[in-house]
Amino acid sequence: MLKLRFFSCGSIGYDPCSFEPDIPRGTHVEGPIPFYLLEHPSGRALVDTGCHPDVVQSPESAWGGLAKAFYPKVTPEDLPMAQLRRAGIDPDSIPIVISTHLHMDHAGCNQFFPKARILLHAEEWKAVQNPAMEGKGYFRRDWDHRLRYEMVADGHDVFGDGSAILRHWPGHTPGHMGLVVRLAGPRTVVLAVDAAIVRANLAGAVPRNTLDKDIYRRSIAAIRAYQEAGATVIFGHDPQQFAELLAPPAAW
Repeated sequence: MLKLRFFSCGSIGYDPCSFEPDIPRGTHVEGPIPFYLLEHPSGRALVDTGCHPDVVQSPESAWGGLAKAFYPKVTPEDLPMAQLRRAGIDPDSIPIVISTHLHMDHAGCNQFFPKARILLHAEEWKAVQNPAMEGKGYFRRDWDHRLRYEMVADGHDVFGDGSAILRHWPGHTPGHMGLVVRLAGPRTVVLAVDAAIVRANLAGAVPRNTLDKDIYRRSIAAIRAYQEAGATVIFGHDPQQFAELLAPPAAW
């Protein structure tokens, strides 16, 4: 039976109005930078890889102007390689990395899993080939390496038994993917990632940094349908939900 473990690659400071445009500007919260580990009888899969190690030393140098709006606080111990080792897992033993999208807080350590197959949607790969996207959430040092990228489509079955299904939920980025996992109980959990960054997005708030608002709303509708059918939705960077449900070493 599939097991889901929760981690956070440090935190990211932001003004909540970035993701909930109707609230006043000027407040500050610290949200998690999550990544997840799927443990299946046939093997493991890592979902996202957090921030690049350069962020540890100088967020401003690593992320440029984006660090003014989204300021990361990451230590060497927060990096996924270090956290996996503390959990007794050799990073080189991870056979699959699911790269939900290639933004700087989700794909920064992809290069440190060179033995893994890295599952990515083709539309995301296409997006980062455009030089105009550099610095707009994407940084070449995060993704431009000789890695085992494998393009997958909506509905890809990670373990071949229906326990972990990738869903193409674009809008935040062209190739953004979420994940529907079925755990013991039975329990269905939706990893919305940045298709729903905070709880308010599921209620209709559209983040300011959305690439395509109409497509984003369609993705939200798909996620909401899972919730209405009884699934638990895990949001991308929601500090309240993370504190209540997900703070490591939580595992479901």
